[in-house]
Amino acid sequence: MSQSKDFNFESIQDVDSVINNLKTMSDGFKKGELIFKHGKDEIVLKPEGMINLQIKSKYKDGKSKLVIKFKWKKQVEKNRNALIINTCL
Repeated sequence: MSQSKDFNFESIQDVDSVINNLKTMSDGFKKGELIFKHGKDEIVLKPEGMINLQIKSKYKDGKSKLVIKFKWKKQVEKNRNALIINTCL
């Protein structure tokens, strides 16, 4: 059974707050767990394996936009009873 959960948040923040949020997300990637919470909404993501990184930026008429997207899939646990082949020389 597939489980789906969405989390959305938008606000206006000063540069120092944005930097702090990016550092916190960086720490979450290092720890393997990102927790996003606002009010009653919460989602826990566990980045692992190969992560797809997409960066889009745009500047037009004095307005700038930056979108950073990360995507990954849950890793399938490796078979601990896998065949092992050795050679003796």
